Amino acid sequence: LIYVFVIGNILSILIAFFVCYFLSYNLLKPINQIIRKANKINLSDKLSFLDNPNSNDELETLSETINKMLKRINDSVKTQSNFFASASHELKTPLTIMKTEIEIKINEQDTNDLNKDFLYSQLEEVNRLKRLVDDFLTVSQISNKTLILRLDNFEIDSLILDIVEKLDTLLSKGKKFLNIDFDNS
Repeated sequence: LIYVFVIGNILSILIAFFVCYFLSYNLLKPINQIIRKANKINLSDKLSFLDNPNSNDELETLSETINKMLKRINDSVKTQSNFFASASHELKTPLTIMKTEIEIKINEQDTNDLNKDFLYSQLEEVNRLKRLVDDFLTVSQISNKTLILRLDNFEIDSLILDIVEKLDTLLSKGKKFLNIDFDNS
């Protein structure tokens, strides 16, 4: 009788374990599907929303909530992208006008050397702002996938020298120096 009870208890425990495992697997399956789908979502491609299980329970509420959150995130990203594009376009015109006015003033005969130095400095800053605005516009075009690449030939040695000059200016402020050796082979 003791053996029957022990074997009966062991069998009952094993049956209960497998029944619980089967039920929990089937009950958690929709949650695991939501987790897998949510992990695949990113903003680099067209945003895909979660499937709505239509189960009239917490899973449906969770799916709807996540979909609403994704829509808000998507709208926010689009708004940000549109802001960068609009701001870039709006800033280009005044910067171009400023640049033109400074260049005209530099080329006037009555502008003395001290004023020309000041104007060259201002022109440099306007050009830097213009490049920054162009970079914002490029980032906006990349995120909207509207960037058109234009291939152009350029001399890499002049590009390297420009970069070295800018780095040298930054490094010299920190009492560091840049040493470049060119291999003639």
